[in-house]
Amino acid sequence: MIGVKLKICHNYCEVTKNDTILYNGTVYLIIKKYVNCSATIKMSKKLFTDLKKCGFVFTSEGLKKQAYDAYKNDMFVYYKFDIDAMVRMGYETVEVDM
Repeated sequence: MIGVKLKICHNYCEVTKNDTILYNGTVYLIIKKYVNCSATIKMSKKLFTDLKKCGFVFTSEGLKKQAYDAYKNDMFVYYKFDIDAMVRMGYETVEVDM
């Protein structure tokens, strides 16, 4: 699966179209899904805002419903990465094993 390298703080993280961003009203968390587990990475509000402004992250009614069903709170929202747009803008691509 194709992903892109995203600099978060002082480290690089490989994100794919399967990764989800959870906004819980305070913090943006990247939820990475692996075969038998998942991991979360905290993302700064500035990075999220920059990515959203460029159209690299998006939400939809379906993603909002999934977040509501999982947490029973309207404040929680899921977002996804638009990997194709990020590749077109020159983000470094990586092959990610899931």
